[in-house]
Amino acid sequence: MPGLRRLPVEQLAPGMRVEKLDVPWSRHPFVHARFTVESPQDAINLRNSGVRMVWIADTEESPPPSASPVQRSLGEEIGYADRMRTHTVRAVRSFYDGARVGHLQLDEELPAVMDNVAQSLARNSTAMLTLVRLRSKDEYTYLHSVAVGTLMTSFAQRLGLSPVEVRDAGVGGMLHDIGKMAVPLEILNKPGALTPEEYAVAQIHPDRGYTMLRQHGLTEAALDIAHHHHEKMNGLGYPLGLKGDEIPLLARMAAICDVYDALTAERPYKKPWPPPVALGRMSEWDGHFDPKLLRVFIDMVGIYPAGTLVRLDSGYLAIVLDQNEHALLRPIVSVIYDTATEERVAPRRLNLLHAQERIVACEEPERIGMHDIVPLWRELASD
Repeated sequence: MPGLRRLPVEQLAPGMRVEKLDVPWSRHPFVHARFTVESPQDAINLRNSGVRMVWIADTEESPPPSASPVQRSLGEEIGYADRMRTHTVRAVRSFYDGARVGHLQLDEELPAVMDNVAQSLARNSTAMLTLVRLRSKDEYTYLHSVAVGTLMTSFAQRLGLSPVEVRDAGVGGMLHDIGKMAVPLEILNKPGALTPEEYAVAQIHPDRGYTMLRQHGLTEAALDIAHHHHEKMNGLGYPLGLKGDEIPLLARMAAICDVYDALTAERPYKKPWPPPVALGRMSEWDGHFDPKLLRVFIDMVGIYPAGTLVRLDSGYLAIVLDQNEHALLRPIVSVIYDTATEERVAPRRLNLLHAQERIVACEEPERIGMHDIVPLWRELASD
């Protein structure tokens, strides 16, 4: 008889076996209280019926959910991805805050969260990748970890890794900076350059993170991410100065995800680099990243990721809605602003693969008085 594990309905994923609900049978939509989750809609039906927590069969032989679910359109996936983002940030905040006060507690929640993130990415990767990238400067601390975990999950799927490796990539990415909880806040939050002494203190975080996490039963692959995400291909990284293939695969992937998210995120003391600029500079840093992995990563996120405000050669500004996978310079956009009249225009969807217009630059949303581009992107992408 398998043990039971209690978890929120938001964490249910296809293939999980529900054994018990927290409401009487008369209040839920299923014929039996014991059933196997067939699709994400099952979780929605449960929540709409007032169910908040369920007990599932907890068997060691149960594999992570398949990374190849039924594909969804971007509009269909955005709502689910938005809820998963909120839930994932809450979980990560709990883990990191616990580590800060010396009480890190990792349970089965994080792998379950990452399995659900993997499902969302496999159905439509644009939704979740965009929602974790577009955030305010005040959300950096926890959302950086969520973003790296999400990027790592999508990266592993892109490389065709096994479901277990996909889970390790996500969990390790989510916890890659846990060692920073041992670094004084005045160093972590310093707006200017660190002194050599402060930098030496900051560099302890990979070792501290590895020490913290190995006590909690993480796989070696996940531990490698926390320990080696600051190693460089030329051997000039830290903490061990590993070189080339001495650096584990997931750690080489994490180095790319970590730096990309840091460069493209807004901080209280710096503006974000536009994605094309960040990717261009990363490509120029010879010896830093695995060049083959970096090319795969660029194909995954796109030159102009969804949610980017761009200027077209026609003078209009447009929001990137989604990618054309084999034409990264020609994404699908929605025209929203005329720079000639300096006025908003009725949104017009445009697939640049089949249009005359071309992107000539990225623009800051503040250029047109827009301080939060997410609601508009969500609305236009859902149409």
